[in-house]
Amino acid sequence: TLTDYLIYQRKYYTETGKHLDENGWTWIPGSKVGGRVVRAGWHPDVGRLAVDADDSDYSYPDRGCRPSR
Repeated sequence: TLTDYLIYQRKYYTETGKHLDENGWTWIPGSKVGGRVVRAGWHPDVGRLAVDADDSDYSYPDRGCRPSR
């Protein structure tokens, strides 16, 4: 869920001084907005976390999934 992602984001930052997903996004299928799947990623150029939602069939040609464990 998005809540879990935010917890992991904070823990990772506390331990490493870096943000998760400084390059890319994490799909968060446990959080949905209507029929859309939430994704989140850190944007260092603006210094904040971005959260968005896309249709479940939307894909990026240069990215694949990353296992959570």
